[in-house]
Amino acid sequence: MAAGVVPYGNFGTSPTAEWSLDLKLHTDVTDPVLARLLAHGGQIAAVVEGALNPDSVIGRARATALKELGEPKDDENEDENQYDDDDDDWDDDENDDPDAPWNQSAVERLPKAISPGEIPVQFWRRVAGEAKPIAYDFVFSWSGDRAADWSYGISPDNADVSARQFSSGTATWADGVNVHLTYSSPDSGLDGEATLSAAAPMLMNPSSDDYMKRPMSWVDLAMRIIAFLAELRRE
Repeated sequence: MAAGVVPYGNFGTSPTAEWSLDLKLHTDVTDPVLARLLAHGGQIAAVVEGALNPDSVIGRARATALKELGEPKDDENEDENQYDDDDDDWDDDENDDPDAPWNQSAVERLPKAISPGEIPVQFWRRVAGEAKPIAYDFVFSWSGDRAADWSYGISPDNADVSARQFSSGTATWADGVNVHLTYSSPDSGLDGEATLSAAAPMLMNPSSDDYMKRPMSWVDLAMRIIAFLAELRRE
């Protein structure tokens, strides 16, 4: 089984990549694995739910996402391979501190239950020429309903890199499934709106707002928006 997931940071992968699911094992093996993935929640559970139930809301969103994905371009594969090589080099760095913030997940840095207010999701990206990874902040301002303002940029937590905002906008998910996104990025000249299929932070149960309290739901949404913006910059 292979399930692609949008990585953190603006690495430029397709925003529909997380809907890839390929089952090639016997059902005696896959059934308990899929059950555990569903229980895990987050994007991986959405992948499984969409694959197992093609007629469901999530399944239909998955079909749309796969259609949008199409065949990857050659230069996209080269970019991904280059990132993989760079990542391997960092893995071999004996001086990398296992307790450093870039070695902790974004979910771990959030409260166990999300409440209305600012939701600061922090990602760390390894950048060529920098001695240490760079922190990027994706901050939601959430009032508790099915909408949030957001901003994304270089975090002020970096010691040697100046803080800078890249993009900002709004996200709304009235149906509990799809996200209507507005975005503005003066530096790159990007300004517009779009729909992110099956990206709502309550996707696993669109009728219940309780899922919006889960930190993984907001990390997933932040990654979807970052991947979408990266795709726009490459076009």
